[in-house]
Amino acid sequence: MIFLVSPSAHYPSHNWPNTVALARALLRQGRTVQLITFSSTTDAIPPDLQGKVTAVYQRLPSAWRKVASGQWQSRRWGGLMNVTETLTCLFRALRLSRRQPDAALHFIGGSYWVVVVATLWFRRRFVYSLYGGLLAGPASGAKALLRIFLRWLLRRAVGTDRLDFTCENELLRAEISALVGPHVRLIPYAIDDEEKPVSQAAARQRLGLPLDEKIILFFGTHRREKDYLTPLKGCLTLPTPPLALFVGKVISENDPRQAVAACAYPKASIVNEFVAEEMTKYYFAAADALVLSYEANFSRGSGVLIECCRYFRPMIASATPYFSAFLAQYPCGVTYTPGESASFAAAAQRLLADTSVFQAALERARRDHSWSSAADKYLELYGKGGAVT
Repeated sequence: MIFLVSPSAHYPSHNWPNTVALARALLRQGRTVQLITFSSTTDAIPPDLQGKVTAVYQRLPSAWRKVASGQWQSRRWGGLMNVTETLTCLFRALRLSRRQPDAALHFIGGSYWVVVVATLWFRRRFVYSLYGGLLAGPASGAKALLRIFLRWLLRRAVGTDRLDFTCENELLRAEISALVGPHVRLIPYAIDDEEKPVSQAAARQRLGLPLDEKIILFFGTHRREKDYLTPLKGCLTLPTPPLALFVGKVISENDPRQAVAACAYPKASIVNEFVAEEMTKYYFAAADALVLSYEANFSRGSGVLIECCRYFRPMIASATPYFSAFLAQYPCGVTYTPGESASFAAAAQRLLADTSVFQAALERARRDHSWSSAADKYLELYGKGGAVT
């Protein structure tokens, strides 16, 4: 039995979609799966998972609803809410699994400190999916002293051999392994490789976009690390600048509308919202290429990079460590020097001239990063603590 615990399923993020996709992949392999959430989910529970989802609260408590709306991560009580949600989901998972001592409890989201302490307190098998670093950020004074205790706590927990972390790229794995040794497993961001792509013409008609223009897509929440001015300035030097389509919620001061206005870009369309899962495929299909434009010091990966492979769309990416390594392994796009508009223009012109040359690499990356492949890796990890059915 496998329990997939997603405490923050009611927040717009990758946590709930990843939980659903992994559950489906495990079910296809004949495994028994139960999903646990704090309350309702960002999207309706899919018909094929009806009866397999247990919510601590059927509806989000009113006090939570007000605080959790908008940019909840920066709210004053965000951290306390995260701990509370994780604790309630933990106790529900323990209660449901009390007759199944060999069951794996896999947390996708929530407070990893709750899971660390639970590993020491309960003799259970825990897995936690990390999408960022452990003990990240600077610390001084009392906080630095607390870090010493937290490092000791982490090492005690993984020393039980009942807790393992997962992450999605090699750079993050190297950072985390410095704290937990071999108890972090690299399982790359996964995609559904069974979905049939939408034709570009159909997608553009659905979205009301021009049928005869080149379109470059900037997809995802607009965070501080993203650089929009460099690509736009580079495109302005092309004989025919493409339509720049921005799709995603503005969650920082980095607003693409300001970048468009600053360089007077003539053709831009901005969709300032969290996009529903069923609409994502249309935006990707409508584009000729995706742009992953990050600043030079960006060292993490991006789920959008793998989504490009899911929808067979080549990418123009900043030559940052993760993107460069990925495109060296799977040549399904081109890179440019971060901050240099001339470099971006050359990369865009090369890619948009013939996108078909990238298709074979996109297909290979799509297979290697499928949820079916990821499910095998998770099952191996679950089984470290005993039998998993």
